[in-house]
Amino acid sequence: MSDELSVRRARIPDLRRVSEFAGELVRMLHDVYVTSDGRRHGAGRLLVEAMVKELDALGASSIVLHTMVSNVAAQKLFESCGFRATMIEMTRSRG
Repeated sequence: MSDELSVRRARIPDLRRVSEFAGELVRMLHDVYVTSDGRRHGAGRLLVEAMVKELDALGASSIVLHTMVSNVAAQKLFESCGFRATMIEMTRSRG
């Protein structure tokens, strides 16, 4: 699959969320998503690497992202791109 086709089948992540923590500029990488027919062809890696490069250029001291506990494939991708697990998010549903 060509890079162009892979990226067209992927949703561009939202880079707008910014926070300051302990004097560091923290950026969040949100909603990295590749459709099922675009997976396993490098589209996710292309997106993550491009967004990391962009956030680095914007001066981010660190980049945070979230993934579902059950999304092992995404976790492996993010780890291979230099991310590491640092927190556990817990949710309580109403009802």
